[in-house]
Amino acid sequence: MIARVVVRDITDVRRKTLVVNRGSADGISVGQVVMDAGGALVGRILWVQTYNAGILLVNDSASVVVGQEAKSGAAGTIRGQIGGLLEMSYVDAAETLTKGEAVVTSGMVLPSANVRSPYPPGLLIGTIISISSDPNQVVQSAIIRPAADLEGANFVLIIMSYQGGFYTPGPTATPSPSPTPSSTPTTEPTTTPAPTPPPISTKPPT
Repeated sequence: MIARVVVRDITDVRRKTLVVNRGSADGISVGQVVMDAGGALVGRILWVQTYNAGILLVNDSASVVVGQEAKSGAAGTIRGQIGGLLEMSYVDAAETLTKGEAVVTSGMVLPSANVRSPYPPGLLIGTIISISSDPNQVVQSAIIRPAADLEGANFVLIIMSYQGGFYTPGPTATPSPSPTPSSTPTTEPTTTPAPTPPPISTKPPT
């Protein structure tokens, strides 16, 4: 669903949010994912009123999303930083990160987990601008510039149908066993009618 941005609060003093002109009357609910016209991640719905809603931007420090480098698949936890950039942390030091490569949502709560993230997979988050690694550490990190215009966007797209949570296997059809024909004819059991009880007297005993 397309929504128009009506209020911006993008300072580092409070939560980085946008207010849009869509609300519960339009089917908007808390937690829905928001992206820009180009498919880049903007954030998630933080609060909803009847005719408007607030979006917590992906570069806010309270926003957390698991992303992965599109080329190598190296995954890490992404949080907003002061100044509007993003940091991807806890990336396995054995993985390869490359400056200038795109980072997208992994679609998982944790790397290699079987739990879907609230964010659909494959949404563009941003581009790696620097990498921090230490040969004595088992993890590395990277700074990412958001792909979405979080400060100047006038319109956003709200994803209304995606749901996160555990993956559930689809139903498996089990064929019913075929009945085996019997060579012995079946006979209906003979029932004996129950005897008719005597009529009940309504007169009191004398």
